[in-house]
Amino acid sequence: SCSVAGLNESSVQITCVIVLGPSLGLVNFSPTELQLQAVFADGSQSAWVTYERLAFPSLSMTVGDLRRMYHVPDGSRNRASNNSQAVASFFNISASEEDARLFHMAMGTRRQPAASFQGPRGEPGVEGNIDMQWIQAMGNNVPMTYWATPGGDPQTAHEPFLEWLLELANSSNPPLVHSLSYGENEEDYSLPYQRRGNLELAKLGLRGITVLAASGDTGVQGAAQQGGSPPRCAPFAAVWPASSPYITTVGATMVSNHMSDVCNSDRIYAMGSNSSMPFACPETNVGEIVCSTQTGSMITSGGGFSQRFPRPQYQEDAVEEYLSQVDVNRSLFNSTDRGYPDISATGANVPIIFQKRLTMVGGTSASSPIVAGLVALINGERLDAALPPLGFLNPLLYSTYQRWPEIVQDVRVGNISGTNLLLPPPLKDCQQGFPARPGWDAASGLGSPNFKEMLA
Repeated sequence: SCSVAGLNESSVQITCVIVLGPSLGLVNFSPTELQLQAVFADGSQSAWVTYERLAFPSLSMTVGDLRRMYHVPDGSRNRASNNSQAVASFFNISASEEDARLFHMAMGTRRQPAASFQGPRGEPGVEGNIDMQWIQAMGNNVPMTYWATPGGDPQTAHEPFLEWLLELANSSNPPLVHSLSYGENEEDYSLPYQRRGNLELAKLGLRGITVLAASGDTGVQGAAQQGGSPPRCAPFAAVWPASSPYITTVGATMVSNHMSDVCNSDRIYAMGSNSSMPFACPETNVGEIVCSTQTGSMITSGGGFSQRFPRPQYQEDAVEEYLSQVDVNRSLFNSTDRGYPDISATGANVPIIFQKRLTMVGGTSASSPIVAGLVALINGERLDAALPPLGFLNPLLYSTYQRWPEIVQDVRVGNISGTNLLLPPPLKDCQQGFPARPGWDAASGLGSPNFKEMLA
């Protein structure tokens, strides 16, 4: 269907909605190129226009959907008065309390405790709203702080990460869980700066404080933020603080019915004949795959290996097992260093309220607060039982996984060789990237949370 709007006497704007297939919800995705040409009543024709990168929507996830997907029991809410959670913010970006109220109303969730604001309050932004709304949604009834740190320069993509960490270090009672949706390429900061940042992260962990960070939205190509290093395929670019050995890094998944490689087979033959057709997995068999532009998302989840920080002991066995299964050119990354992400959660078609309008967003900036909220809920159960908070999560996460892999839901399909459609052109996929595999992988970490099993 098309609509026509007159721009002036000699030109019009034609807007058309084109439906490809019976459903755009969960059809088997394949890269699609669309060519369009307008034919006018007088017989004249416009030039052909080609659209090479189309993003196909998957299911939009409500708060209730995600709670069910991550096995959060009905009625789970924090009851510990000494529990707390926070999101980090820079560049004078704030969040709207009114939008958060409307979000929880639209999702049918309980009204959350009023947020506290630490540091300067600028204008609400999309990033701030994602963080606030989703950490509150998943960390149900956990008091939340919006922690804004001044300084830094968005034009040069230098967030004041160390200043933020020192603020937390100097706080007598900082929130117990923090979600960080920012990151830059490792080489964009000096090694001494990062070493001090890693030290402060380790100290926070010893104080019982958990810090989670988004893994990035441009696959193996780095942070690729405005003013920072451009995306690159060779060598792969690591993102910090996500690459720190002392932080829990969160990648992004998307909903699909392509949960097994067989669903990607383009030919299945009828017995006794040469006729074939694509293999179509049932649309009702829905789960998570790695979030990637190559499978219809707007972003590609970040992951890979640090170029600066050695692999920590807690992930030694998991990473070695993965490296023995994959054939990725070792000259593109440092296989002996820290691998990330550690865990993943949905990062495609995530709804928020922004400026009082329902808005669809995505990226690991949504994945990190989603997992952080779940960690805060677990802390609430521990505090309510007079147990200490979790603190630095990774040693416990990996060791528990070795004994009880059911604490996560394995993500086995996808690759992070894609790009980020939110960046300015030219955009390109990489010839190589890290694939998902059973167990830990550099695309999705250990998998997505199984809250009920984590709590057991």
